[in-house]
Amino acid sequence: MATVPAVFPDVLILHQTDVGWLCEIESCRVFVARLQIAPGTTVPKEGERGTVAIAGYAAEDIRRALADRRNTI
Repeated sequence: MATVPAVFPDVLILHQTDVGWLCEIESCRVFVARLQIAPGTTVPKEGERGTVAIAGYAAEDIRRALADRRNTI
């Protein structure tokens, strides 16, 4: 089943590696692999903020984690 990419408008790229990025999204740190980025998305450079579209089940997992965090604060 195909999933809709999630667009996160304010992502801070904390660290970049050959396999992906350590990001901060809504004060949560997550690792996003290169293959989890939606096609056509340009990821900001390390230390910069920007919009990132994350595809597939990774997007669902991040949405769920953010929702859980909001419900516990």
